[in-house]
Amino acid sequence: MESIITDIVKIIKSENNVIAREKALMCYFFDLIRKLMKLALEEVDAGLVEKTKNWGRASFWKAHGIKYLNVMGWMQGAGDGTFYGPHTENGQPVLVIGEGAGLWTNCVAWKSPQLAQQYKHKKFNDLYYQDDE
Repeated sequence: MESIITDIVKIIKSENNVIAREKALMCYFFDLIRKLMKLALEEVDAGLVEKTKNWGRASFWKAHGIKYLNVMGWMQGAGDGTFYGPHTENGQPVLVIGEGAGLWTNCVAWKSPQLAQQYKHKKFNDLYYQDDE
């Protein structure tokens, strides 16, 4: 704190022109605020990331005729999360799991291992896959 006061006194004493002195003080204060904000954000970011590392956020999206639940990390910096959408394929209830900016189908979850095995390589015409683009 003493160094800040010393800096301000130096600026005031070094400028006789009122406008130049005010400009120098404003520049000093803006620089000081920028440094303080940077330090505060670094501390807050590290603390928030640690405190919220197991948090998530969810929202509903409608895309490609399916209403999806989108789940993302609370402080997730990149990516669009994972999308889960109840749907029907071949008369069976399934869960479509999608990812990415295009909400592309990643996989289809079935009610039984037998159905999952039966359809494991099938691409359904009503689902949207990244390689369809």
